[in-house]
Amino acid sequence: VWPRVIIYRSFNFSEDTKEGYFKYGVSNHGTGPAVIKYAKVSYLEKPVKSWSQLMIENDIHKNPSFTQSHISTAVLPANYTIEPLAVTEEEQVKKLFEHNGNISIELCYCSVYEDCWLTDKENVPRPAESCKIDENEAFRQ
Repeated sequence: VWPRVIIYRSFNFSEDTKEGYFKYGVSNHGTGPAVIKYAKVSYLEKPVKSWSQLMIENDIHKNPSFTQSHISTAVLPANYTIEPLAVTEEEQVKKLFEHNGNISIELCYCSVYEDCWLTDKENVPRPAESCKIDENEAFRQ
């Protein structure tokens, strides 16, 4: 039983219709469930607690509107995907795309046998002895 968690970004925007989306997704491409122990989201290496904090404090949007799914402590079954963030409002879509390189996402997850890994947007999982994080750095959304 081996989970394999992938973090991805999805973006589409049409200047003609002014419609589009920006999403972060998390998928488990492994053969067993991934027990996500923590999430850490940072902007320019400064941890944030929520998507709202990320957008407001970093001048992405002053009154953000988005759909979110809890990712901080979740069980992700094999072959399952969740979208921790989905945005469709034009200004936010463009700004998130523009700022994407400054946003880092790190997940620590374990198998049901407590074998653990760290992964980020580069999707190169590294073995982790355990999944512990300073509460001041944990993403809570």
